[in-house]
Amino acid sequence: METFETLNAIYEPLCKKSREIAATLRAAGYKVESGFFNNHYIKSDNGFLIEHFPIPVLTIPNVADIGIRTDAIWVEFILSKEKAVELDYSDLAQAYNIEVYGTEGYLHDLYDDDPDLIAEKIQSSGEAQICVTATFDWACDPDKVVELIVLFLSL
Repeated sequence: METFETLNAIYEPLCKKSREIAATLRAAGYKVESGFFNNHYIKSDNGFLIEHFPIPVLTIPNVADIGIRTDAIWVEFILSKEKAVELDYSDLAQAYNIEVYGTEGYLHDLYDDDPDLIAEKIQSSGEAQICVTATFDWACDPDKVVELIVLFLSL
């Protein structure tokens, strides 16, 4: 029972947060799918760490994935290379904690704190699609997630 109680203590807040964000997204008019997925990578000081355990992930089909971790919430958009080159990363980097990477070489971060170089790095990459991920604090208001989605849909 100790393992059961430990896992429930970890997953109950994740599930609650997932339901809260899903309800906010649905109230804003989005179709939301949900599931639990593992093998996500987290950037750390020493490279990348892999999540071998599943976390709740919400999907707005053809728009974004929203992952709920124990310490943060991430929103991932997959854009065509052409669309990704057009983004204003200076504004995004000021407003959000972002990562930019390809769908194939996802462990090669194209953003290294200089938003002026991102478009050039994307253009010279061999990637056809680019991921832009914003990470929010765990306690963020779900409306902030909706605001980011609305922003990306307006681009």
